[in-house]
This record gives sequence, structure tokens and C-alpha cells, in this order.
Amino acid sequence: MKEVNEPYQEQMRRQVNHLLTNKHVTDKEVYLISTGFFKQYSHIEHEVTHEELIREIRKTYVEEKLFERIKNHLNRLGALEYSSVEFSQQEKKELLKELKEFIQQLYQKKEKKNTFLKKIRQLFSRRKKEQNKKEKKQLRELRSYIDELEQSEKTERTHILYHKAVVLYETLEESEKIPFYNDLMGIYHSLHEEEKPHRPKKNKK
Repeated sequence: MKEVNEPYQEQMRRQVNHLLTNKHVTDKEVYLISTGFFKQYSHIEHEVTHEELIREIRKTYVEEKLFERIKNHLNRLGALEYSSVEFSQQEKKELLKELKEFIQQLYQKKEKKNTFLKKIRQLFSRRKKEQNKKEKKQLRELRSYIDELEQSEKTERTHILYHKAVVLYETLEESEKIPFYNDLMGIYHSLHEEEKPHRPKKNKK
């Protein structure tokens, strides 16, 4: 759904209401205010025909029923502007009332879209924070394993701790492994004097 700037939307409402209070409304006034709104909604800055405007609106996310109503509205505007068909004041004001409804509906849909997108952004932001927190915890945990291993004598616990460190190391992103690789390899060679524990895989370049 294309966004409709709120001040512009309020401005359009006032203009439509003003025309509705006029006793006489010209064809040109009805055509320009309606096409002007849909051009802004579709982010079109150059002059277009009502047929081109329909095609542009079709590219936006507008529900099918609403699009069909807008299409019919713009086709009637085309007849108002380019054909010899005479529209009564009542018919022109009906077009203005339709435009007012479109402004309201499109604005409400924009609000719903923004609320939905806001919730999605908040969800992703929360998950990202949780993921970052988890990753930082893993890095701290791995560093604590390595520090303890470097200071410990060779015992059964040392081998268990080394295995935990390697398992945790393998869960990291390749870029995160770099600071730990040499430390783990040093511990591996130290333990390798007697046994052959699982060797950490070197990070991919």
C-alpha cells in the first residue's frame, strides 16, 4: 500500500468538503481534485490520462473490490473531462463523495499497514537483541573455557572442558572463530602429547 502523507490527506478532505458545499461545481474542479489525489497516492509528478492513472494504481497494493471502485470512478472522470456527456451537479457531487470515501479508506489502510510494519520491526528488533545477547554469552563462555584450560593441569576435567569449548567453537560464525582458533590449537597440541582429542576446524577464509 502506498503511503498517503497525513497533512496532504487532511488538506484533501477540506478541499473536497469545500467543493461539496458549493452550489455549483465545474467539471474541471472535480477532475483535477480527484486525479490530483490519485497522482499523489501513486507518486506521479507528471501529467497522465485517467487510463494511465488506473494502470499505476493497479501496481499498488489495493484490494480488488476497492480497486474496481476506483477504476470505475476514474473512468467516469475520463468521461466527465473528455466526452460530451453532461454531468449534473448531483452526479459531480457524487463523484466528490466517492473521492472522500477513497481518501478515508486508503488512509485507514495505510495506518493498518504502518501498525503492522511497526510490530514486525519491533519483533525483528527484539529477536536481534536476543540473538546478540545469546552470541555474546557464547563468546564469553568460550573465552572462560579457554582461560581455564590454559591455567589448568591435565586432568579428566580438562578433557571434558576442552570438548565443551570445541563444541561451542563450532557453533560460531566463521568471523567469530578467528580470535579463538590459535588458543584452541595451542590447547589441542598441549593435550595431544598424551591423547588425540577432537581438533578444532580452522575458520574458512
